Amino acid sequence: MKDDLAEYLAANKKNLMIVYVLYLCSIVAPLLSVIGAVFAYIHKDTNNSMLSSHYLFLYRTFWISAFMSLISFVTTIIFIGVVIYALLFAWFIARVAFGFKYLVNNLPYPNPLTFFVK
Repeated sequence: MKDDLAEYLAANKKNLMIVYVLYLCSIVAPLLSVIGAVFAYIHKDTNNSMLSSHYLFLYRTFWISAFMSLISFVTTIIFIGVVIYALLFAWFIARVAFGFKYLVNNLPYPNPLTFFVK
């Protein structure tokens, strides 16, 4: 049991899948993205370039979405925040879906420092 848990907590493909699933589930339970961001931050400097690109991509996705959520919340007073929330929702889903696709195909994320999806 202890070895199984260690396998999921180490920097590997299984851990990345867990982080991607946590991000998707964070749409319903937002605190799950914080847990995923902690995993991404801990493992973002791993020696494997494929894994490192995904961890960096997920870490940046968390912070960009957190910042944009704050902007959306503040601008909801003038009703533009609702539009920003909708765009942020689509952007978040697209980033996580594309990242997961690259992970399943054992490919590094092409440009993890981008603001956009690709």
